[in-house]
Amino acid sequence: MTDFIYSYNSSNGMSNQVFNIVKSSALSIVSDFDKNEIKEVKWISVKEIKRVIRDNEIKDGLSLTALLFYLLKL
Repeated sequence: MTDFIYSYNSSNGMSNQVFNIVKSSALSIVSDFDKNEIKEVKWISVKEIKRVIRDNEIKDGLSLTALLFYLLKL
């Protein structure tokens, strides 16, 4: 199941790249991830998402944008 949350252009005027934010349900991890690109993969609660945002632990703007839009939709 996938629910559309928001779509936006992160580099308006410089690129036509569009980012789509969706909420989906995952039952399990189906493959390994590129350890050169991703530090770790784990499931966390909404409470923990709010904490890592509040504590400035997320440095990636695209991830932060998606999480904040997700929290607005709750």
